[in-house]
Amino acid sequence: MSDAGGESHIISQGESTTRLAFERGLYWKSVWQHANNADLRSKRSNPNILLDGDVIFLPERQTKQESCATGQKHRFQRNGVPETLNLTFLDIYGKPLANKPYQITIDNTFRRGTLDANGKLSESIPPNARSAKVEVGDKGELASTEVFLGHLDPVESLTGVQARLKNLGYFSAAIDGQPSDTLDKAVVRFRRKAGLEEGKDIDDALRDKLKDLHGS
Repeated sequence: MSDAGGESHIISQGESTTRLAFERGLYWKSVWQHANNADLRSKRSNPNILLDGDVIFLPERQTKQESCATGQKHRFQRNGVPETLNLTFLDIYGKPLANKPYQITIDNTFRRGTLDANGKLSESIPPNARSAKVEVGDKGELASTEVFLGHLDPVESLTGVQARLKNLGYFSAAIDGQPSDTLDKAVVRFRRKAGLEEGKDIDDALRDKLKDLHGS
């Protein structure tokens, strides 16, 4: 739907502020901080973790002019490009896979690297990247995962809780947004391990701890 000076866009699964801004030639901070997105900011703390059905306002692109000397080469850096993908890998005992080699494929681009002392990788990615597949170890024997970028739902949603529990190794069923005995058991295990009050409640304390341990 169109508004003066831009348009309102309904979020679909896999879309994020940075992706939408990049594809329209906008700076993501200009989009996120726009006055018309105040309601969205009040609901979502992370501009790249949005829920299917959220509404974001996309302003029109503004042309900027720069004075440059003729006969010379000039380099311009586009704001917000590239993005950074951060992932941390732990062993079955919760200890970092420190200084281990990894291979990563971001869409169709392949790279190699080494995890840091905390088992973390940081890779530059295009804001509109769709997926990243990571294998840790010489042949991926230590860990293997595929991340669908922009698909993590807010922790306030049940799908967001399920996804974080799954990524942390507590939940193995489908991320479907439905209550289940499997989810209850995962919540009980997580609460116990995280030092929260025993039970199967999905409350603010659990959501805060999930965000902290998951990193988002």
